Amino acid sequence: MVKKVLKTPVVHKRTKPFKRFQAHQFKRIQTTWRRPKGIDNPLRRHYRGRGPMPSIGFGTDKRTRYHDKNGFIRYVVNNSQELEVLLMHNHKYQAVIGQSVGARKRIKLLERARELDIKVVNARGKLKTEEQE
Repeated sequence: MVKKVLKTPVVHKRTKPFKRFQAHQFKRIQTTWRRPKGIDNPLRRHYRGRGPMPSIGFGTDKRTRYHDKNGFIRYVVNNSQELEVLLMHNHKYQAVIGQSVGARKRIKLLERARELDIKVVNARGKLKTEEQE
């Protein structure tokens, strides 16, 4: 099995999304982040108790950015050519089979990944065939 190269522990400083100011008070305001730009806005002025505002300090370490908890970077694969790209990088990247790939093609991709010794994250998904039912 493939082992990761990354030695440093993966720590994501913030996993909760930043919510838009006053989104919980009004139904018309979505929760997706928008930077407050008003001259009197208390969140923009960093008043206490108004919630966090995204800044560079919340960022993840550059060495571990985009890595999952196992230390690999995920790469979406839709066909065998894209799987071959990971041949030399199987200690850093792991494959994720695309959502639009069907069961028959997925089985072929999994066999090829096993031959190339590439780790596949969602190997168990969509493998239900007519024989199993």
